[in-house]
Amino acid sequence: MTTKMEVSVIIVNYNTTDLVLQCIASLKKNVQLSFEILVIDNGTEAEAKRMLHAMHPEVQYHAMGYNAGFARANNVGITLAQGAYVLLLNSDTWLEEDSLSKMLEFYREKEMANRIGLLGCRLMDPDGTLLVGTHANFPSWKKALHANPFWIVLQRVIRRKRNNTMNINQVHHTNHPVSVVSGACVFFRRDSFVQQQLFLDEDFFLYSEDTEWSFRVLRAGFTNYFCGETQIRHINGASSAVHSNRDKQLYVSELLYFYKTLTPWVFQVYVGMLRFNFQLNHFLLRRKGMGEERQKLREEQALFSLYLREIRRHYKRTPNSSKHPLIYGKKDS
Repeated sequence: MTTKMEVSVIIVNYNTTDLVLQCIASLKKNVQLSFEILVIDNGTEAEAKRMLHAMHPEVQYHAMGYNAGFARANNVGITLAQGAYVLLLNSDTWLEEDSLSKMLEFYREKEMANRIGLLGCRLMDPDGTLLVGTHANFPSWKKALHANPFWIVLQRVIRRKRNNTMNINQVHHTNHPVSVVSGACVFFRRDSFVQQQLFLDEDFFLYSEDTEWSFRVLRAGFTNYFCGETQIRHINGASSAVHSNRDKQLYVSELLYFYKTLTPWVFQVYVGMLRFNFQLNHFLLRRKGMGEERQKLREEQALFSLYLREIRRHYKRTPNSSKHPLIYGKKDS
């Protein structure tokens, strides 16, 4: 009698084979339930497949043949998965306990009474530092307001002190609903998502795809949760460190996120505020004679203008609206 597959663990690799091997070893050492591992390879390392088959022959390996991006590669893995549940796991993570069983138990308990969507858990740096990747709230268009020099000066004058009664470490040890679940470790029921076509948006190449995904999952009527009963280790940024122009990719992906999640008129307000900030900062830096900072600001403004046009020309607010993901340095034709 064949044992029913409970969980499919999907790991996307982009030239981080050593990290993938470490992650797989931790899964095999700690997890007690029935699970499969799928490695979706975005990279070009010729040795990746050979090493995986030699050390972990039971692992399913799928080569994309090119760097398809985080969202598209994970979607391929979700399609190939045989488990009732799926765990998307970054290659730069590893388990120190049976976190998979704890997340499965938590999810099953919640889905008896709620439409649970995405589930995350505590992420810890190798040195024990808490990594805040799962958030109570979504990024706000007010970020542009908070970056305005007038607003910054006003806050310094007022010296507003908000009583923050929420200890962030304490919160990360409790179970609670959240808005955004970090894509470094995200658990969900496969059939619920496949039936409603709640795949990741492949318009995103890297960064902000987990935030946009969390947004659509909530909008579909699910509740995202944080499980404070377990944790995994995460070398923050190691799986994306091999990508050049990381900061610029973060910038354009966030711009695409706001374009897709804000209503058209709110997005226009957001864009207007950013443009005002650029002009005001240019004026202030010129008066202070800060030529080097002005040059950096010009570069940021050029990046903003270029990719705002690119997004408006080639992308829609619906998922998978373009043939190609938004990649810094590559323009859609």
